[in-house]
Amino acid sequence: MELRELRTFCMVVDTGSFSSAAKAVCLTQPTVSLQVQALESDLGVCLFNRATREITLTEKGRLFYNDAKKIVAMCDEVARSVSDPANITKAILRIGAGTVVGEYILLPYLDSFKKIYPCTQIQLKIGDSMEIIKDVIKGGVEIGVVGVREKNEEIVCEKFINEKLVLIVSPEHPLASKDKITTEEFKGEPFLCRGNSSGIRIAIEEELEKAGIRREDLNVIMELGNSEAIKKGVMCGIGLSIIPEIAVENELKLGLLKKIEIEGMDLSMDFYIVYNENKFRSKMPELFVEHLLE
Repeated sequence: MELRELRTFCMVVDTGSFSSAAKAVCLTQPTVSLQVQALESDLGVCLFNRATREITLTEKGRLFYNDAKKIVAMCDEVARSVSDPANITKAILRIGAGTVVGEYILLPYLDSFKKIYPCTQIQLKIGDSMEIIKDVIKGGVEIGVVGVREKNEEIVCEKFINEKLVLIVSPEHPLASKDKITTEEFKGEPFLCRGNSSGIRIAIEEELEKAGIRREDLNVIMELGNSEAIKKGVMCGIGLSIIPEIAVENELKLGLLKKIEIEGMDLSMDFYIVYNENKFRSKMPELFVEHLLE
């Protein structure tokens, strides 16, 4: 027996005729008749009374119809369970994120996604943007959310959000009394920044270059591994830094840090979603990308 024959048989019974069943399953009437005959041959019984023009079931046909409906319904339910991510148990979604986006931006999206698909197990790796992009290419993570746009034929890169960047200083810093400084004043100050593979550092240097401030103009005295270390270094008065405003909202409200504008500059950076469609292990990554872009 084949499932398509069971479906056709049930449709003949449900519609009351071979011609109506043929239309319902998008087959010709002769094909429907052949499928029913094949099913009867496999079973070795007659399912329909053919003595009259009206389609009626034999006694064995009635018994078989009840079981056939259950089998078709069960198969449909199994298919729905497989195709519907909400019903998948222990589905794993592997995500990589740059430090700022992973610590300050992504968590609300993960929370709302988890509420839609509660059975999903989410694994979040946080690291430098270039490290995350390499993981996406190799398949270690299925989706990356990073602060740099990488041109690579192996991955898809879509813009996610834009975040404002701010220059921060300690409230005790000599420049803290000012709301705005010149580029020349900025150049001479000790500067704290992330490592070379950080998407934030790359974005900051690109933004500064637009204003005529080259990388070698920066008085970099220290490279730190994450935004928390940079904030603490600035609060201690070691130097100043540029950082996404979302990462210092609390410190600015509490007066632990002061933000200053640089004349002629409106600093911001884009964050991107990167993925390799060919290395998706399930439909979950595709659904999460859609969730991020809604």
